[in-house]
Amino acid sequence: MGHKFGFYSVKLPLEDVLYRTLEFWKFNRGQLLNQLASPNKLLHTLTMKRAISMGSYGETYLFNIGFDPNNSTTYIIVDVSLSFGTGLQWRTPQNLIKKWAQYTGINPMRLTRIQDQNFIAKFNEMKIITGLSSNKPDVKYCSYCGKENDVNNNYCKNCGENIESA
Repeated sequence: MGHKFGFYSVKLPLEDVLYRTLEFWKFNRGQLLNQLASPNKLLHTLTMKRAISMGSYGETYLFNIGFDPNNSTTYIIVDVSLSFGTGLQWRTPQNLIKKWAQYTGINPMRLTRIQDQNFIAKFNEMKIITGLSSNKPDVKYCSYCGKENDVNNNYCKNCGENIESA
């Protein structure tokens, strides 16, 4: 099972990215489970679910979408998880994310198991700007699943992987 991630930046307004994302999943059997927005509407989280089908055992797609007004860029982190299965079961989500990116006007990329720490830092910076969180200097991230851990943890509290010291 596990997670795979995609990291995107695009010079499109946040509203366009949100509209195209919701429209794409509506036409691709995606069910919107949750939609959250920051008070100033610059950060959005969408959780989409696809049920079991002929080509898939079901997937969950978590989109973190943020707009940086300083450089007029929308940043997107996609976190994909399978309901169950490994290996070939990743083909369906990989193809769907590629189609979503093309539909949204973004250069497609392959999903990866490795978190992009620059993107995570960018989102943390946007959370601070929007007042959603405070700066947490004593936090490190798991290089396997990307989850936040206490700086003193040797193993990830989410997946159990050994955390490399930063």
